[in-house]
Amino acid sequence: MEEADGYSFKPFSKQRENISLVASEGWRKHSIHAFVEFDVTEARKILREHKNKTGKSVSFTAWLIKCVAQAVSEHKELNAYRQGRRRIVVFDDVDVAIPVERFVEGEYRP
Repeated sequence: MEEADGYSFKPFSKQRENISLVASEGWRKHSIHAFVEFDVTEARKILREHKNKTGKSVSFTAWLIKCVAQAVSEHKELNAYRQGRRRIVVFDDVDVAIPVERFVEGEYRP
């Protein structure tokens, strides 16, 4: 595996190449979107306990972002992109971009 500062390169396996070809055909089809529901009772309980213990509150959004970033960090292949037909760039660091809406000069702006 070739390495550079902050990321590394992996060869794109033949199996993934085949999957990519099938997936590219999927772009021609319509997407299906779904609403999902999760029980966050235990997560809310943990956040409440943290506030009671430390006096500091953590927003549910911040906690969720932390969980996603941690999962991506533990599974580096999720933090990668395909470069060309035969290489995958895998990043060492995990960056999470979150748009924040603010009220500026009488209007909401991202």
